Amino acid sequence: MRKIISALVMLAVSVLFATQASAAGAITSAEQEILNELNAGVSVKGKTFHLAVSDISAATNHLKANDVSSENAAIAVQNIRLARTLIEAQNIDAKSGSELKNKLPSDVLAKVMEYYATAANAVGLNASTNGKTVSMTDSKGNTVASAKGSVIKKTGMTFASSIILFTLLMSSAFVLAVLNRKATVKLA
Repeated sequence: MRKIISALVMLAVSVLFATQASAAGAITSAEQEILNELNAGVSVKGKTFHLAVSDISAATNHLKANDVSSENAAIAVQNIRLARTLIEAQNIDAKSGSELKNKLPSDVLAKVMEYYATAANAVGLNASTNGKTVSMTDSKGNTVASAKGSVIKKTGMTFASSIILFTLLMSSAFVLAVLNRKATVKLA
């Protein structure tokens, strides 16, 4: 009987510890659509230009750390598409994304920046520019990304909870082993 109880307790403890994992950091389908749009790139005169991997990583980290509603994600996607359409309508021959940006007419660049600022606001970021650089900050004022280089925000994850859970699991296993040993000694 004690072996059955020990097995049930061990099963319950295992299930409890397994359910401690949460879905924090999960990307919803609406947020994935934003990432898909950012990954699509811009095609001008048969050449496709993509965002830097660091910028995509910064966007992914922000979306993992912050929930974005379907409505706000739709606003962001719509503005990213508007910016892409506006850039693709330009007849500019460029060899790189930075050259393309530098060759855009100032009114087009200002409109693109407006679209990106609206998209950023929809996902909880503030976009600002001084004419040469663009920076994205979160609601706390932390820089998430900038044109000079993106900063990947730390998620705040620590191993303390994992260590505590592992210690509790090992303690539970030790207690169950001692109880099982005592039950075996009494029966003999």
